[in-house]
Amino acid sequence: MCFMSRLFFNIHRKPLSYSLVGLTGTYVKTDSDNFMFTHETLQKIVLRCIAKTIIKSVIKYCKTEVILNQLRLNCVYVEQDDFTIEVTAENEDAYFQRRVYEFEKDCNKAIFENEQNKVPQFRPMFIEYMNKYLSREYWTKTQGDMPALHVVSSLGYHDYTTFFLQDNKMINQKDSDGNIPLHSACMKGHTTIVKSLVENNFSIKNNAGINQKTMN
Repeated sequence: MCFMSRLFFNIHRKPLSYSLVGLTGTYVKTDSDNFMFTHETLQKIVLRCIAKTIIKSVIKYCKTEVILNQLRLNCVYVEQDDFTIEVTAENEDAYFQRRVYEFEKDCNKAIFENEQNKVPQFRPMFIEYMNKYLSREYWTKTQGDMPALHVVSSLGYHDYTTFFLQDNKMINQKDSDGNIPLHSACMKGHTTIVKSLVENNFSIKNNAGINQKTMN
């Protein structure tokens, strides 16, 4: 498991590099200018210890799973463990900008299944930053196998669903199983979202010819 070298070398090059060299051959491997942890728990411990000092670089350069699973906004309460890194208000913008960046890489399922989305306070904050940072290219490109509107419709997040309904192409786009967002919401029993999607929908058949009426 590798944590990007720029985090160590550009910020506190000597102190961090000297400490990690001492672990080389056991818990740390070196590759050019990279330090690679051989144990995930150790990586979490080290990252937790240094994060307060170099939090901006942690947010910018850490791996996707760190952003989603280890960093948490301190103004939003969710269950935490000993490895949790809290993001304060002064770094909120950078944190959400990075989440939007990951989202644009088609990490839809991982982004919206993240625990923080269950907190009502968190979702309007994320929507605000998606409005701010989502690129024009995102709204014009073809979504992947699990488009964002499918994911949030299946999870029952009406506020996110409303946000993505501004893209008319998503409404009737099919996922890898041939389902459109309406089918995803119906199968999970999210009636409020079903109503919103029906009001904006034009074609409701999936690959198997199943429509909204037969799924209710």
